[in-house]
Amino acid sequence: MDSMNMIVPDPECSGLYGDYIARRGDSLALTISELKSIDASSSNQPCSKFAVNKQLTDLADIYDQGDGLFIANIGHLQKPVDKNNYFTETKTQLFSHHTMQEESFKVDAFNLMDNTGILGRMNDILGNSMAIGQIAIDKTSVNLMGDPSLPRQVDVVRRSGVDEFYRQNVPGSSDESKRAVLRPLMRQLNSIADDTSGVHSNLWSQSFIDSQNKTETYRTLLANVNKTTAVPRNTALGVQIDMIVQLIKSREERGVNRDSFAVTMGGFDQHFSMKDGLNLLFTEINAALKGLRDELVALGVWDQVTIVMSSEFGRTITPNASGGTDHGWGGHHWVMGGSVKGGRILGKHPNSYASSDLHNTGRGVWVPTTSNEAMWHGIAQWFGITSDIGLAYVLPNMNNFGCRLFSETDMFKGGTGVVSGCGGDIIQLKQTFFLSEPRLLTGDEQKAFCAKVLDAVTGVTVRCVVLSQIIALRDTSARRHLSDLLYSLDVEYEISSSETNVSDGITNTLNSDEFEASAGTVLGMDVQIETATVITKSPTSSPTSSPSQSPSVSPVVTTTTTTTTQTTTTTTTTTQATPPPTSPPTTANPTSSPTEKPTSTSSTSVPSSSPTTGKPSSSPTNPPSSVPTISPSKAVPKSTATISGTLTIDFGDENLSSSQSGNLVTAMETAVETVGCSGLTDSQSCKGSITSYGSPSDQSRSLSERLLEATFIEYEIIIVTICAFSDCSDAKAVADALYTLVTTDLEIAYGNGDLVAALRNNTSDSSLITLLASAIVSGNFGVVTIIIEGLGMYYPAWGVAATCLNDRKQELYMTINPTEWMYQSLQECCHRYYSWDEIGCVQKNAEITGSSQSIPDPTAVLYYPEWLSSDVCVNDGLAPSYMKKQPVFWMRATLEECCKAHFSWDGGYAKCISSEGGNAPTQSPIEESWYVNWEDFSCVQSCEGPSPCGGMHKEWNVLHPSREKCCSEHLWWKAGC
Repeated sequence: MDSMNMIVPDPECSGLYGDYIARRGDSLALTISELKSIDASSSNQPCSKFAVNKQLTDLADIYDQGDGLFIANIGHLQKPVDKNNYFTETKTQLFSHHTMQEESFKVDAFNLMDNTGILGRMNDILGNSMAIGQIAIDKTSVNLMGDPSLPRQVDVVRRSGVDEFYRQNVPGSSDESKRAVLRPLMRQLNSIADDTSGVHSNLWSQSFIDSQNKTETYRTLLANVNKTTAVPRNTALGVQIDMIVQLIKSREERGVNRDSFAVTMGGFDQHFSMKDGLNLLFTEINAALKGLRDELVALGVWDQVTIVMSSEFGRTITPNASGGTDHGWGGHHWVMGGSVKGGRILGKHPNSYASSDLHNTGRGVWVPTTSNEAMWHGIAQWFGITSDIGLAYVLPNMNNFGCRLFSETDMFKGGTGVVSGCGGDIIQLKQTFFLSEPRLLTGDEQKAFCAKVLDAVTGVTVRCVVLSQIIALRDTSARRHLSDLLYSLDVEYEISSSETNVSDGITNTLNSDEFEASAGTVLGMDVQIETATVITKSPTSSPTSSPSQSPSVSPVVTTTTTTTTQTTTTTTTTTQATPPPTSPPTTANPTSSPTEKPTSTSSTSVPSSSPTTGKPSSSPTNPPSSVPTISPSKAVPKSTATISGTLTIDFGDENLSSSQSGNLVTAMETAVETVGCSGLTDSQSCKGSITSYGSPSDQSRSLSERLLEATFIEYEIIIVTICAFSDCSDAKAVADALYTLVTTDLEIAYGNGDLVAALRNNTSDSSLITLLASAIVSGNFGVVTIIIEGLGMYYPAWGVAATCLNDRKQELYMTINPTEWMYQSLQECCHRYYSWDEIGCVQKNAEITGSSQSIPDPTAVLYYPEWLSSDVCVNDGLAPSYMKKQPVFWMRATLEECCKAHFSWDGGYAKCISSEGGNAPTQSPIEESWYVNWEDFSCVQSCEGPSPCGGMHKEWNVLHPSREKCCSEHLWWKAGC
């Protein structure tokens, strides 16, 4: 869902709202008249006020009443990442509907609890001590699935209710005679197994009997439920929500202590005309959720229910050429309920929509700042799961986020649950691994490393998460006995604890020989680990109260509404500095850069030389195999074929009332889809929609001005798979085949009454059903044109060769979605899919295609850091193979660019830039060039000359973009800095 049009910066926050307007453009942006302001002053957000789409006015009211909250920029994560490292640290198929839906339902990034969902695992824990209900409406949902070995199934209830088993028309003149025909057949099918029975016969029979018994139980319960409801039943979502209300009303009869429900809603993959289409869906959501709230209040259970509205991913901030948006990543979620501590926006909305933002990967695709785990941690505690063991089962990857989780205290009124291992000291450390080959820790290895940390630290509850990794070719001269370990890997990680004043003890433990030996075993190769160095340490402000006790077994209901919309949860940690010193330190330069105000007068000596732990460089990616570990899903087509048509429904002398007109249009959408899509058995998706309606003589007016007789209806049938009927290379043949198939089905349906029958089956308006019995239907069709994209473009030839090809043999999902998978040039394709060996990709293409053209080595003229002997950048064509395979990381077009990237500290940069006879530099080569001069406690600029220059910075200096930033980060205690 494009949740960037669900909640936006308020126009009073002119800077960010202006940025939003500029990036969205006139076709997508919400204007002031389309927004309702909400107060966000108690939230840690870039604006004190935000605004909600006016189509969601009732949700905004629930927010203002303190019963609803938004979670900003939330999504699927394996660990905290930003735009600089997400590509190497995220091992999933981002931007694929199928994959990301699975991830959002499972909340299990490393698939440790295979084929189970977040709600299913919660029910696994609570099912040990209470009666659990888990019900999906219309179709089963992965998020409700628990451990398959447990005797508990997901029940599926249709939105329209439960049918009798003997309802079908079989021979016989009465209901009883129909049953009499079926009973002996069922007895025969489900008789006791004998020697000739199959091995699964008893299982089949028992499952069948259990299913029939449960069906009859539900049918009886729902037949006795009061059907009066505040939920509107004139939309698909409303009917589903109303069924949930009926099930909640039957909770005592069902004997449950906890209920989990799952509802889905589609239609949000809007690559064209997003704004208008999304507003219609929001109107449906607004009415359904308001009705649900009103009904739950009337039932007296509003405080016992939590509703979550989420989506698999967000959308791009910028529009595409069709007035729509494309697949994104982070988005916003919505959580509401009587116990929700609402009126706030949790998580962190980005400070800017610009591509320069740390969490913007381009086109406004946000890297989530909050994980799905963060939101579900607080909900799980509220639902009754309070033990660390239980929470670890429900959220197997929660430890990968440290204290970046929401607690029950954060999300719910009167909540007492906290995040264990938080509330005390937080230490960020750097541990250096010396390796025999350049590589990064995999996700599993990072978790294994943190497990070693948790095992080593005793006496205090701690959390550990790896934050970043930097690899470099190291200087081996200082440690001859490690000369065969040519690479250094700096792993920066964070340790949080439940207590204060434990940082020194934890650091000493992690510097012990025992820990270093243990940590070295996480890599399956020769490795040596160096002492851990502290980067920062500070206490947190996390709650320290004890977790709540397990809930009683009295009936408490939670409802989870999973729609294709998004909600976002993020954790905000406030660091707290120590008090200012009584007098300024009088020491010389420290050997490492302090990041907090000095608190003692202990002296340190000026470093005599640059650090010897290895030269800094850009971090290469971990070379993947030539075949993806997860095959791209074939469920990602976006290109559409649209067949438009008109219907005229003649009711004779009868005129429809306003309500009949609305009911007819609602039923028509489903009826057109039922008839028009019936023959498209190979389609990935087929959707019918009503575009306008009125009377035949009234077409000159706008939709809002037309009469409500609804005798003239314009519709569209949108089909998403285009190659199931013809060769993809012939667009006309595809269009003709679709047009013939769909229009033939519709014409037949006009003539034989199937369309009228479908209309009658999809409305509960008895008076309209009577009128339809004598109605006459006729219609016309428009021409469909399909433009097949992607022909002749380069695609990754996975499974064939480690290169890109343009032989038109790409997979169907690539043809349908060429902008996401294919490129105009071989070089662009190789850079995207074979970045670890771009040159090899190009050369392999020449080998396969038999090209006679000589493929020169484009890296021969590039500059690279020659660290083995000269310690400068050279372009002699002799770069190591790992640099040639990843020139984007290691090599530059000019000497200056190379020196800036790899030797940007005092001495190293000057030597490098002067290596071809040029003058030594007098100013830092990088923009962030302010650092602390620890001799007089001032912030100076990295340059030679008068103040504010303080000399070229050293390799270990922490740099900042401005004097003000330098002062606020390090010398905030010094007046005027």
